[in-house]
Amino acid sequence: MLPRAPGYRNLPKTAADLGRFASARVIKLVGNALKGPFYVFHFFMPSKRFVIPARARPLMRAGRSSRIPRIVWQTNYTGLVTLPVYLNYLFNRLLCPGYEFRFFDDVSMDQFVASEFPGRITDLYAKLQVGAARADLWRVLVLQRHGGVYLDIDSHLVWPLSAVVPDDADEMFLQHKGGLGNYFIASAPNSQNLQSVIDTIVERIEKAETNNIFDLTGPGALDHALRRRSVRRTGYRLTCYQGTFTNEFFQYADSTVGKWTKAQLRMAVVSQAGGLAIDARRHSTKALRGRRSGGASFRLPPLETALAIAASTVIWIFLASFVERMLVASPASALSTEAAEIPLINLQSTCGRHRGFGAGSGAPAAVPCLEQEKSAEMQLSKSWQQFPEKSRALCVNRLDEDDPSYVELLTCLDVNAGGGQRP
Repeated sequence: MLPRAPGYRNLPKTAADLGRFASARVIKLVGNALKGPFYVFHFFMPSKRFVIPARARPLMRAGRSSRIPRIVWQTNYTGLVTLPVYLNYLFNRLLCPGYEFRFFDDVSMDQFVASEFPGRITDLYAKLQVGAARADLWRVLVLQRHGGVYLDIDSHLVWPLSAVVPDDADEMFLQHKGGLGNYFIASAPNSQNLQSVIDTIVERIEKAETNNIFDLTGPGALDHALRRRSVRRTGYRLTCYQGTFTNEFFQYADSTVGKWTKAQLRMAVVSQAGGLAIDARRHSTKALRGRRSGGASFRLPPLETALAIAASTVIWIFLASFVERMLVASPASALSTEAAEIPLINLQSTCGRHRGFGAGSGAPAAVPCLEQEKSAEMQLSKSWQQFPEKSRALCVNRLDEDDPSYVELLTCLDVNAGGGQRP
């Protein structure tokens, strides 16, 4: 019989669990109450988007070491998000003050897999035609390589992460009533259990026996790989929820494909997997029913209590936004105060040292590097104002503060401003 960590049954057992359980209920209440104002905001400002930076430093220095690196990994098809998604991100930042946040969009996610897992895994990853399926595989790959905590972009913690994930833990998986979920995973690098999950997903992509992402690459695959293994678990009601602040409308406002549950009805998830779309509707409907039936019941507390809780939590949420803006400088803040001008980069410094993870693909010699950077700077000076304002803001925020590059800035603009076509 597998060991059951506190919270396995998703119900409070101790005083500490009771606090987490109450906090989850408060957040869930207020998050859902805020959706009305979010719709009003979106109605008057439908094009307003907020930038999630590729890298955000911890709000404060962690006082002790941890086996699981203090990094929170997140992904989305784009880093330009609606207000609810952005506030969800800020809320998690407030509950993870000692953690660094790293964000990957579809492009950077593809680049990571191609760079870190060339060969068989990259080839199979490239066959996945739905972004959610790729994200399922990417999350276990990035944790296996670097360690840390993966958190879905629409998920939020209910308690400070340092209290949820013990310093001496090597891993932590999220327990639902029907099995393990994959929207929250904590692990040290080079985990045998994560490798088992990777092997299972890879095998299922190769066989392509189902078009249901839930079972192909998602929670079904993870649960199958770890079902008979002794893994450390935490109950979702005491740890992490999905969709409290946001929903499908806000999360996929700019997506041409839409949510994965709909995308898998229209196309084969694995390319060249003929005939699988026939069974897609049946499998997807079953997966959706399973998720709905596993939802938590929720009773509204007395009105006066609800109002008091709502008021205090709204203040808490906007405090998170204030802390984020006051204490955490965006990656490009030292380079440029606004995207209206080309950021100033010290090319001697940039070309004088090697780039680290996530900042490029190698370290060119100094002279060729300077030539490439000056050429990119000249191209940017001619065409900067022709790039869309949103693309400029997004790419400036993605610059590595410690190792910026005009070449990387130009590449980012090419990708985000027209499928690689320069103005």
